[in-house]
Amino acid sequence: MVAIWNGRSSSVIGSSPDHAGSPRSRSIIFVGELVLGAGLGAFFAVELALIADVLPSAETAGKDLGVANLAQSPSQSLIPVAAPALIASFGYLGLFLGGAVFGVLGAISVTRVQKVR
Repeated sequence: MVAIWNGRSSSVIGSSPDHAGSPRSRSIIFVGELVLGAGLGAFFAVELALIADVLPSAETAGKDLGVANLAQSPSQSLIPVAAPALIASFGYLGLFLGGAVFGVLGAISVTRVQKVR
């Protein structure tokens, strides 16, 4: 069930780059960002639920959630540093489409999770 919601939220995230990456007006940018924010909010909630479901034991849950946070932190730190070069090379549309590709790859990788309590 969690994987289904993960796929749904990922598809919402994937639909937003067209609006934000190729703006035709300011209102379209706002709509794209609204869709992106809704998709990210749903994705992060489902992702945390999935992580909590696959933890090996309740006694080490805090440590395991900390390790999961450390695994997510590098991408959140590196993209703001790399974004100017990506925008210069591929434009904003390339930056947003690259994010959509990685979002879809993340959704596909979640389907490989087999053991959920």
